[in-house]
Amino acid sequence: MPFDIQISLQKLLTGLIVVIVPLSVVGLYLTSNADSSLQQTVGMYFRTMAQTEAASTSQFISGRIVDVQAVAGDPNIVDAGDDEETNSRLSILSVSSRRQRHFVPSISHPSARPRIQPEFSFAR
Repeated sequence: MPFDIQISLQKLLTGLIVVIVPLSVVGLYLTSNADSSLQQTVGMYFRTMAQTEAASTSQFISGRIVDVQAVAGDPNIVDAGDDEETNSRLSILSVSSRRQRHFVPSISHPSARPRIQPEFSFAR
């Protein structure tokens, strides 16, 4: 004899709603709680990475500051910077190098042709 159960459709749906809705609410709560926990964990991880990199960068910059202070404290360098003749020569060199960098006339440029033409007039 088979085990035959007859339940009305209304009772079946009511029972399923009574069971499934609370389980869905609990699942939603657990999912949102896990999501916020995961965001906090990832945020702490990124914060730790940023602090580590900031400390490394700060240490590097501090090392370069010490190097610059050592070079600036060298009496040979300080004496060379105080020499007026050296400073004037350096300023003239820097001005001429800037001129060469920013204005290098081209032979093919029309403004350069009148200056070049007399030198090569024998080639005609």
